[in-house]
Amino acid sequence: MIRRLIHSSFKPLPNHHPIYVKDFISSVQKSKLSNGVKIITESQKFPSTVNIGIVIQVGTRDDPIGYLNIYKELFLKSRIKADQMHYLVLDLLGCNINLLIERENIYINTSCLEDHLKHVIPALKHAIFHLKNPEDTSEAIEKFNSKLEPESKEDSLKNFVLPTSYSNKTLGIRCPRITECKLENDDLEKFLKKKFTAEKTTIAATGITDHKTFESLVAESFSNLDKGRLEFNPAIYTGGTYRENIDDNDMIYMCLGFQAAGFFEHDMATFTVIKSIIGDGGGFNIGGPGKGMRSRTFTKFLIYDFLKTVKSYNHAFTDSGVFALSLVGFEKYAEYMPEIILNELYDLAYIQEEELNRAKNIITREALINYQRSLSRLEDLAKNCAFFYNTPDEFGYLKKISQVSVEDIRRSLLNMFTSQFSMIVLTDKNTKIPDLETIYKRMGRK
Repeated sequence: MIRRLIHSSFKPLPNHHPIYVKDFISSVQKSKLSNGVKIITESQKFPSTVNIGIVIQVGTRDDPIGYLNIYKELFLKSRIKADQMHYLVLDLLGCNINLLIERENIYINTSCLEDHLKHVIPALKHAIFHLKNPEDTSEAIEKFNSKLEPESKEDSLKNFVLPTSYSNKTLGIRCPRITECKLENDDLEKFLKKKFTAEKTTIAATGITDHKTFESLVAESFSNLDKGRLEFNPAIYTGGTYRENIDDNDMIYMCLGFQAAGFFEHDMATFTVIKSIIGDGGGFNIGGPGKGMRSRTFTKFLIYDFLKTVKSYNHAFTDSGVFALSLVGFEKYAEYMPEIILNELYDLAYIQEEELNRAKNIITREALINYQRSLSRLEDLAKNCAFFYNTPDEFGYLKKISQVSVEDIRRSLLNMFTSQFSMIVLTDKNTKIPDLETIYKRMGRK
């Protein structure tokens, strides 16, 4: 009797079907509107929340004045009633909207029920593309300037890598901004009209049931966007030196950067693997192999007891890239730090297959775990479509990682050593550290 009662209480609802594993096999489709807006969707066979990601291909590399900082301050804020009505729609439908400004794009994401898309899409379009009035702009500028705060030393070290590598131009425009924005509302309007166009817009969605239906909804709101055109100001890697005199208890913050690879270059995957091999860490980190203790940060760098922190960076963009290593340690050992970085990078040329495969496995594992998260998968779909008009599978990131060989590592290292270096140093004004010319000379470079 009890068994029958329990069994009957778990009967499927009318018109409801159990979810099987095969239902999770998604279908990724992409298309373009006539004005150039790109659309990519991942559809599923069972009802779910729809995640929406919008990429606009304009970032800080296109913005030496600081317009995008003010745009972010203005986002979802207005004293105009019509604007407020659109924001209210998004709020009432439970849309939690996030906006991220990066060097090559703006990324906006939210989620909603699929039945609400017909209301959410036009409200989002208005929120993103509608211009604001001068009073709102002035208020946003004042608010942004009032929030500027000094950075930590390690943040400064990281944030000066690209400005030093690209002579403060394109990819080297300082981000996050640390100086005040001074602009007028008319200037902001001109910038947005020129940069926020259909050709630069990509709309992605996961969890929808039908691509064509979603495309029709997008077309109703976005087909009237000006087509515009994809302008491209190539990044030119220059290398160089940035030094800032600080007073920080006999510590030195030092970084060496090297020309690396952009997304379209063969060695993009190689530099990703090199970063995984080196890793990051500090002298007070604890944990076993699962916490990165087998990375070269711990096995090679932190055996020097005067080093406190080691970090590696791989900045890859559409047309260029920078690989960098930073050290934090005691100032009296400053003259040895560039040599330590170069020696340990040189030692990578003798890497064994076992260590290389471990690094590739770590990258693959982390990528697959990340891809299981719906919002991470959405961002991957959106940006692959925006910059390459590819799905992630078509781009083949994991395949490229799996194909990295010892020979690839050696070739990339050779390219690094023959490029112009970028050196960032934050230390006491009396600290002696070799300049780039001295470093080149010690390497035997002319």
